[in-house]
Amino acid sequence: MTKSAYLNELEDKLNTLNRSERKKFISYYEEIIEDYIENGCSEELALERVGSPQSIATDLLRQENGINKNFKSTTKVWIAILLILGLPLWGSLLLAGILLILSAYIIIWCLPFIMGAISFSSFIIAMVSVMGGFILLIQNPALAIVQYGLGIASLGIAMLSAMGTYYFSKKFIGVTKKFTKHIAAFFKSMLKNGREELK
Repeated sequence: MTKSAYLNELEDKLNTLNRSERKKFISYYEEIIEDYIENGCSEELALERVGSPQSIATDLLRQENGINKNFKSTTKVWIAILLILGLPLWGSLLLAGILLILSAYIIIWCLPFIMGAISFSSFIIAMVSVMGGFILLIQNPALAIVQYGLGIASLGIAMLSAMGTYYFSKKFIGVTKKFTKHIAAFFKSMLKNGREELK
């Protein structure tokens, strides 16, 4: 086996490593082989002394996996410690974020709520005005007519506000769904990135 064939085989065996790590190991073993050759060994003898590509690859991959596992477990421990110690900071930020999202929902639903309140209060005013008009009809007919007029106007405002409430509620349900989807997608991506970092 030639040196280039040996190094190619070694590179194939190390294909689970990333490119920069593979190049580092290939360069290292190429230098070792060249050192043996410079010291008077033939190419075949130099390759024998270095060892088979399979055994080298097995050892290197075992070492890399051990280092990665230790690094990941240490990283998880440090992340857990930092999360516990940073609870006052990130907990308050999380609470502020939740309140901000809640305030956004309140702002979104402010207009339909106000229109619903106007509709309800106008309907109550209309009912009171009509009932009051019956009482005033005997004592003061002119005032009773004004009272009926106010009652009819209030009933019209109540009906318009009710229609507006229905229309805006339908629109704002769609806005709320979109807003909720965006927030859910944001938190899902944050959780996914966090899980990937911990792996």
